[in-house]
Amino acid sequence: MFRKLSPRQIHDSDEFRRRTQVLKFILIGAITLGIIATLFVVVESLALAEEYSGLAVAACVALTMVLFGCYILNSKGHVKLASVVVAFLAYGLATYTLVKWGVLVPQGVLAYGMLVVIIGVLLGSRASFMASMLCGISLASMVYLEGTGQLSPDLTWTNDEGTYADVVIYILSFMILSLVAWLSNRDIEHSLWRALTSEALLMAERDNLEASVARRTKEIERLQAEKISELQRFAEFGRMGASLLHDLASPLMAASLDLDSMEQDRRLNMINQVKRSIYQIERYIEGARRQLESRSGTEEFDVIEEIKLCLHVFESRARNLSVSLDFPYTERVMMKGDSALFTKIVSNLVGNALDAYGDARAKLRIINIGIIVDKHKVTIAVEDYAGGIPARHISHIFEAFYTTKHNRQGMGLGLSIVKDIVETNFKGKIFVNNLPKGGVRFSIEIPL
Repeated sequence: MFRKLSPRQIHDSDEFRRRTQVLKFILIGAITLGIIATLFVVVESLALAEEYSGLAVAACVALTMVLFGCYILNSKGHVKLASVVVAFLAYGLATYTLVKWGVLVPQGVLAYGMLVVIIGVLLGSRASFMASMLCGISLASMVYLEGTGQLSPDLTWTNDEGTYADVVIYILSFMILSLVAWLSNRDIEHSLWRALTSEALLMAERDNLEASVARRTKEIERLQAEKISELQRFAEFGRMGASLLHDLASPLMAASLDLDSMEQDRRLNMINQVKRSIYQIERYIEGARRQLESRSGTEEFDVIEEIKLCLHVFESRARNLSVSLDFPYTERVMMKGDSALFTKIVSNLVGNALDAYGDARAKLRIINIGIIVDKHKVTIAVEDYAGGIPARHISHIFEAFYTTKHNRQGMGLGLSIVKDIVETNFKGKIFVNNLPKGGVRFSIEIPL
């Protein structure tokens, strides 16, 4: 598992790598110069024998070994410690040069300048400022000591003309400074290039996001237009259906009255059968009218009667699908509320169950409508065995325009409307869960 770094941690990591790399190059160059200087001292000491008055071979070897130790510390991650050791070593060599040959010797002053620059790169601007103060105090102290005679440097070099050895020292000093500057500038340029690359990528990502949002917005607008068009067609169908049912109700009522006047006829049984059929048609028309007209208003109604009235609407469709509608309850259960909205709840749940059987090859083709009444609430459950709802859809099943049906079979609004009616109009709750036998149960709890 990857750990996400903060911007400060990323900056510190980049700075650590930069200082490690810079110090590595400085140490490689210093070790190389130390080896060359050691060989030169060995050759010169052997050639001059007792007349040699320069650095001791042991001192050159010790300095080279210290530099090599700093290289090892740097490679193991101890960059700060290695940088401090290198800084003190450079300060000691530069101070020794100035003490031995005087404060006017160019090599010593140049060494102090190199020290300040290198410390600034390796340890930061604060350390560079402190190094500048230290070098300044050291120079002032040496001038004072020379003026009071407490320090007697070797000034014979002032009488000598410049040599190629001095030029080589200057060139090496300039090369070290240019190397440090190059390493520092390279890291700055790399950081700048990376920042510009990141900015370009962010701009490209922003443009892609804007294009994606624009495409998605157009797609949503298109879908909304299609849904509104379908809603308009459904509304028109509702108005036509309400008008048709109204026109059917009048002749059916007249036929019922005519049959009442014929009850004394000898074909009484046949007439009663026709009356029962007409009564069923009236119940069907009343149920359909309530759904289409969406009549609202608070009234006391019988839950059992409303469910039966709703189921009459679906009897023909259920027979075509070979589905049984099981609702054996007969006792009255009175509730206050909007009976039309309650009918819409039951109609949506039963209609969805029948839709599920439309494409399913279920062996158990039955829809159970159960009801449990206690002192505080009424619980109504609608169960089918048409295969259930895939687990990935359960958490979204009540969202608007979310449907598991084919595009031509639904808009994904039914269950969203049901949830809103249950919670807003009846202050209840609705639940859904899959059944072990391969079905689904919708449960509604409505407080009394």
